[in-house]
Amino acid sequence: MAKIETELAKKRKAKKRKLTTEEHDDEVANKSVIVEDIAEQQFEFVPIAQQQGPGRIGKKRKNSEKGEVKEKRSKFVREDDECEDVADLHEPTKDELKESEKPENTLALMTIRQKRREKHQKLLEKQEGKGAERELRRDEDYLRMWYHSRNIWKFEKLRQISIEQTMLEKLHSDIWPLALQYLAGTKGASKERLVKIANDSIEQLDKQSEKLLGESEKRILLHSTKYQRARDLLQILA
Repeated sequence: MAKIETELAKKRKAKKRKLTTEEHDDEVANKSVIVEDIAEQQFEFVPIAQQQGPGRIGKKRKNSEKGEVKEKRSKFVREDDECEDVADLHEPTKDELKESEKPENTLALMTIRQKRREKHQKLLEKQEGKGAERELRRDEDYLRMWYHSRNIWKFEKLRQISIEQTMLEKLHSDIWPLALQYLAGTKGASKERLVKIANDSIEQLDKQSEKLLGESEKRILLHSTKYQRARDLLQILA
């Protein structure tokens, strides 16, 4: 029994010492102060101006001030330009109109649009000229085939109309006899149309010759290719 009591007494002595209420309160207070200091250090509020630094704010202010100055300057520049444009817009004086009417200044008045139109017109005329030459060669080949290879020749109405339009002036002289033989076989409305073309051409040339004073000029006109072919056509269709 004595041994058991001594062991229990040792165990009681070995237990931890409990803190008193005052010591416990002081320890809790110290811990709370430490926690508050740490929290303040972690969440300390720093103004945005201090974060960016004084140099950046100065630059922004400078840039804003410069922008205002630039805008003011641009406004003055635009107003000056507008004044210059208004000053340039004025009605031409009599002297300026007379100067523009001079022959040496007519080329300067030609606009880019007019130049493009002239270039386009020349291109069209060139293409039309090439097309007319190509059609004339086809007409002559058509007449040659009719004369030399009638067994493989075929009538073409469009080619007939083209020959009627070119027969008096554009067909070559070596093809004209073949054209006369070919046209001699026309009948009906086609024949009447050919007769009308020949008569109108002769009448037109006669009126032109009456206006001419010189006999040599009249002779040249009456012996022209168009006049002679119109007479030949009337004779063969009579």
